[in-house]
Formats: sequence, structure tokens, C-alpha cells
Amino acid sequence: METTYHYIDDTVKIDFHVSKDIKYLMDISEKADLEDNYGAYENYVNCLLYTNCKEAYVQGHMTKEHWETMERRYLL
Repeated sequence: METTYHYIDDTVKIDFHVSKDIKYLMDISEKADLEDNYGAYENYVNCLLYTNCKEAYVQGHMTKEHWETMERRYLL
């Protein structure tokens, strides 16, 4: 069965390591997207996922390219 996202750009693949916290936020963001729950998706992505990715970049745990890839996939 094909997964159809409403807000996520599924052509952009995350093929690099992310922390457990970021992975959890990715998972719940994708679940909210599949349920077409824009309010929850917006909250998870723009408030939590963006902040965690930015912090990972600042602390050197994520490269600028990885952060930009996350932004493209989740349309941050």
C-alpha cells in the first residue's frame, strides 16, 4: 500500500542518522500528516521538529545540509 502524505515531501529522503528525539518527532509528525491533522502536524513540525533540528545544528550534531534536507521534507 502506498503512503500518501498531505504536507510532507516524500520525494526527499532522510538517509542520515538523527537523534532519538528527532526521530520521534519525525514519526509523530508523519502520523499527524497521514491523519490529515494539520493542527497537530504544524505544532510538531514548526514548534518542535524545527527547534530540535536547529539545536542539533548549533551543537554540531547535524550538518547544515542535513538541516536543509529536513526543511525540504517537512516544509519547515
